[in-house]
Amino acid sequence: MTDIPSTGTLAQTDIFELSTLAYNTNSQGIRIATATQPYFKGAAIGIYIPVGSRHETPQLNGAAHFIEHLLFKGTPEHSAIDLLKFSEQLGADIDAYTTQEYTGLETFGPHDNLKPLLNTLMQMAWCSLFPADEIDKEREVILEEITLGQENPSDYLDELLAESLWTPHALGRGIAGSAESVNGLTRESLMNFWQEHYFSQDNLIIISSPYSHEQICDIVNQQLTKLKLNFNGHINTEPFKATHAAKTAHQYKPNLEQTHIGIGIPTMSYRSEDTTTLTLLNLILGSSMSSRLFVELREKQGLCYHIASHLSLYQDVGALEVTMGCDLSKVAQSKASLKYVFDSMISEPITADELQRAKDFHLGQVLKSLESSHAHLNWLSQHLLHKGNLISPEQYQEKINNVSLKQIHALSQTLFANTPHYNISLGS
Repeated sequence: MTDIPSTGTLAQTDIFELSTLAYNTNSQGIRIATATQPYFKGAAIGIYIPVGSRHETPQLNGAAHFIEHLLFKGTPEHSAIDLLKFSEQLGADIDAYTTQEYTGLETFGPHDNLKPLLNTLMQMAWCSLFPADEIDKEREVILEEITLGQENPSDYLDELLAESLWTPHALGRGIAGSAESVNGLTRESLMNFWQEHYFSQDNLIIISSPYSHEQICDIVNQQLTKLKLNFNGHINTEPFKATHAAKTAHQYKPNLEQTHIGIGIPTMSYRSEDTTTLTLLNLILGSSMSSRLFVELREKQGLCYHIASHLSLYQDVGALEVTMGCDLSKVAQSKASLKYVFDSMISEPITADELQRAKDFHLGQVLKSLESSHAHLNWLSQHLLHKGNLISPEQYQEKINNVSLKQIHALSQTLFANTPHYNISLGS
């Protein structure tokens, strides 16, 4: 099994004899990762800037997300409308998103159009013009987006959970910002934030295509030279230092038919070696249809339609989060049932059958997720952005299969007996 280093020299690994992963760092310090898929006709391109809402001050809350919107508003070669038309003429669509820790810019189109698509994405990321009139219009769009999120109970509950878990750290603030902070962002403050964070040596370019790693590196370096781009330094990230303490709160929101319940349990970060154990524990708890939460609250008692757990993991901290919605008359029974399932993670330890089923299900989902060019962007970006290195699916499979019942039981004890829980509800 070939090991893939985190930086420096090229290394390759065969994935089911259909794809080859490779990764190195160019002379400017930019990381370039590729998935060579000779039997695919498409090309997926991703540019990942390691800046998100956790890098903002309270006054700049929403800046990273605002800039993501403005990347579509004009480059030296294309106006905002022309940019959309040009990408469609190339048979491609362009998407962008902002998280707490990075901004992603992605496109997928025919492999014959890789060069112009890459050039377009690079110009959007590093040559955007930030037209003043577009900023004023987009501000209104973002304010509508914030309102929409607050009117969606599931989205709003996620924000309330994050606020409860991470405040006063920036992780506790919304990615899109607040109406007050967004209204306070100026063209100057946005451009300063962009110039400070978008040109570091922490940037990552990933391309999944039929072309070899050497060919892609040549294309990337030629485009960077053509655009006269220079990258220096590294992004500074303020660590999370707060002490966790149990919390219970209810947010009144009128005109909701259901009460929405969220529980947050602090965990390790995604850089921990224990994340594979946590991934399987999450599946057993509430992230599959045979999970304990789904079976107990939905299948056995019919208390809800939605009940699930998921992981929110960051560089230095993380959380296992459970969310559900139910009728007001079922809230007390639902909370009692949630406590029963949590307690059962200790009193009725996870069995060997449960663990093996979780492993089989998870690895099956991983295999399915790798059956497209675009899916390889996700695999490469998650490992390189989160772990700082790259492993093959075969190596990951080995890590999952090596998780033991002893590890699962120890983590259950930590999370369900020794860790404070954050209980948030939202409703009328």
